[in-house]
Amino acid sequence: SSLCQWSPLPALSSLMVEVGRELRGHKDAVVCADHCVGCPDLLLTSSEDGTARVWDLRTSRSVRMLRVSASSDAAELGTCRWVVDGSSVVVAQGSQLLGFDLRGNDSVIVGDATASLDCPDDINDFELLDGGRFAVPCDDNNIYITTGFEEPHLTLTRKHQNIVSVARCRPEHPELFTGGFDCTVARWDSRNGKQRGVVNVGSLSAVRENESSSSGQMLNPPFVLCLRFDGPNRLAYGLGDGTVAVTTLSHMARFPEPQWAVPGHSAQVPCVAWVGCAGTLVSAGNDKILRVWSHECQRLNGANALSVAEIGLAYLPNTIAVREQEVFLAQTAAVVQSVVIRG
Repeated sequence: SSLCQWSPLPALSSLMVEVGRELRGHKDAVVCADHCVGCPDLLLTSSEDGTARVWDLRTSRSVRMLRVSASSDAAELGTCRWVVDGSSVVVAQGSQLLGFDLRGNDSVIVGDATASLDCPDDINDFELLDGGRFAVPCDDNNIYITTGFEEPHLTLTRKHQNIVSVARCRPEHPELFTGGFDCTVARWDSRNGKQRGVVNVGSLSAVRENESSSSGQMLNPPFVLCLRFDGPNRLAYGLGDGTVAVTTLSHMARFPEPQWAVPGHSAQVPCVAWVGCAGTLVSAGNDKILRVWSHECQRLNGANALSVAEIGLAYLPNTIAVREQEVFLAQTAAVVQSVVIRG
């Protein structure tokens, strides 16, 4: 049976949402999914089964399997990313970054990594920067900037007061944005590590706190779990208390507060993503609901931001990858589920 059940809300726009296909091949929960910009027919996934897989989206089949040797107590993989041109992939496992060069290797099963980097603590996320660099947030509250798989040449030391959970580069700008369990989003110059601003998203929780106290439901703190850019100037947040928020950036150095924030879910939101050129926003929460937000929500305040449709999920979401109008959900299941948004 399908992992999703269609559950429409009242029609608020011309958008249509449909349950899509399933990608089957992993043997355990799928932790991460990443679409290849340079080769748009390819999707990369990583799993708790200790493998990463390359999928041909034309056939919905797994065409390569990267079997990662367990170098720690657990073989589970974390974040996975394509190098832009699709020639290689990078996967996190514990405190290691592992690189796999796919050029000149036609084997269906790919063995040992061709490059690796040991980090000081467990890796929570990583982001590819310009010049072949990585930004790697770890459990020790630090963010390490490396060139390739060399030792870090720059450390953003304890600017966050708790675990740094996510890092995203700003398109077309030498800037890095990071979020953490200290309920802040920080803006950095990725060239020299200087901090350009901080936003405390705890202030967005006032609505949720009132809602929680009236219903008797306990909500998590607004940990920053996910950041996603729509072009260089719009940044979406997924927070631990169920809030979905959007900030519009400008050329000014000031880091503005979110323009809108809405209590979009009744549990934490590990996934947000932008879909299509219209700027439609999708969020998936641990309440097992995927919500689609009208692109018109950018012009509304938080109280009036409109959810266009929702779909119930059978499993908790981990990450979202997007190819044009199709959303691929990595979930706490061995199946990758897609949802198609039309309109």
